[in-house]
Amino acid sequence: PTPSPTPTPSPISCSVTTPSPIDQTLTWSGYKWQVDNYNEQPGKNYSANNVYVDNQCNLHLKITNVGGTWYSASLRTVNTVGYGTYTYTMLTNPYGWDKNVVGGGFYDKGPNYYNELDDETSRWGNPSVVDQLDQFTVWTGTPVASSYYSISEPNTIHKMVWSPSGQVQFSTTGASGNTIGSWTYTEPYQVETGGYYYLCLWLTGTGVPSNGQSQEMVISNFSMV
Repeated sequence: PTPSPTPTPSPISCSVTTPSPIDQTLTWSGYKWQVDNYNEQPGKNYSANNVYVDNQCNLHLKITNVGGTWYSASLRTVNTVGYGTYTYTMLTNPYGWDKNVVGGGFYDKGPNYYNELDDETSRWGNPSVVDQLDQFTVWTGTPVASSYYSISEPNTIHKMVWSPSGQVQFSTTGASGNTIGSWTYTEPYQVETGGYYYLCLWLTGTGVPSNGQSQEMVISNFSMV
């Protein structure tokens, strides 16, 4: 008999989704997220209008100007999280971001400068930095431990493995499997569990893109196991 042809997988599709107008929550990549929507200070003004999921299930975070005020984008898991492996894929090439833009994912329990694990990309306001810097940072209230790597390509996979021993392994790889950066934190000072995981695109420095243009970060998936 003639063998049946192998079916062609259907492309993944989603309904375009925006945060709920009732509680500013959004379901994406199997998780429920709380989307920030408030004014605090330049660089820390957040609008729920800057977050949405497109019809290919990609998450978009934008920085926009509304009436002369710049608004960033941030969302966090509704449920608290802890030890495990966190992975997200960033489709955007950050090379085109303005020097004042910061984008990526991080765990945070607080208070400020305590109990935070960061994987963020930025030039940190420095115009002399050619490539964006992928920065891995552990905040424990002690002197900050961090490591930087140049990143200038799209479709990068960002992974953080947080073990009960307190060890944290960060890595970023390219679409071809090339290692962009990796770093392991092994200091005795530990970060507490029970915080939230965030995905964020925000502004450092003056809180304004120096080129005066809107910015965007697109993430195709997120998981924590």
